[in-house]
Amino acid sequence: MPRLERITKSEFEQVGASGQTEVETTDGLRIIINNPEAYRRAMSPENSEKPVVLFISGTSESGKSTFGKLAVESGIGHRVKIYATLADVRDEMGAVSDEPTSYDYGTRIASDSSLTDETAKRILNKYKQLMNETGVPIVVVETIKHQWMVDRFKQFSDIRFLSIFIDADLEKRIEREAKKTGKPLDLVRAEVLDKDEWKRELGSESIDKVADIHVVNNGSFNTYRTMVVSFLEALKDNSQDYSGIPIDFSR
Repeated sequence: MPRLERITKSEFEQVGASGQTEVETTDGLRIIINNPEAYRRAMSPENSEKPVVLFISGTSESGKSTFGKLAVESGIGHRVKIYATLADVRDEMGAVSDEPTSYDYGTRIASDSSLTDETAKRILNKYKQLMNETGVPIVVVETIKHQWMVDRFKQFSDIRFLSIFIDADLEKRIEREAKKTGKPLDLVRAEVLDKDEWKRELGSESIDKVADIHVVNNGSFNTYRTMVVSFLEALKDNSQDYSGIPIDFSR
């Protein structure tokens, strides 16, 4: 597999057309298409009338939040938080819950297929309404921790859906967080390891296994930024009805 200086929109278009499933840069950024069929559907001009929903998950300090920020900054997609939406849906459904957070609620209902089906439909309807009312047919949804959310959204035929798992080597993540926060490396290492263990307990590894795209973000920030914006531009080029301005709803 040839290694590229950067991954641009043309590479994403070629991946869909050629059936190639991996792209890598010279500085260590790697894209693995685990579900070529879902990828082709998302990139196909034949599906341009369907809005795009991107689920983002991954390890701590890997670039998940950066993905959503770049979607808004590039003027291509909204950024939303799945558990804020789940909290709204739970309240609208009148669910009686002792759970302190919407994540805990999502865990409790995971084994009830009828309840997760109804919940996922309501979440989707909120995102479709948002995209329709704002004229921005792409939404980036952070940060998925329940596999049932991915499983249910894969079943919806009226959207283009991709689940993206973002990872990076441990030392890369520690180095980036230390540079960003100014904290000592040893302290950052302990914090990142604690976050990783917490996410494993939440089931992040199962999310990785069902992801349509796996991003190994071991390259530079500029390489990652170019890749994310190029990917979003490829989706935008195959989308209709762009008339609005993306909004960051995560704040």
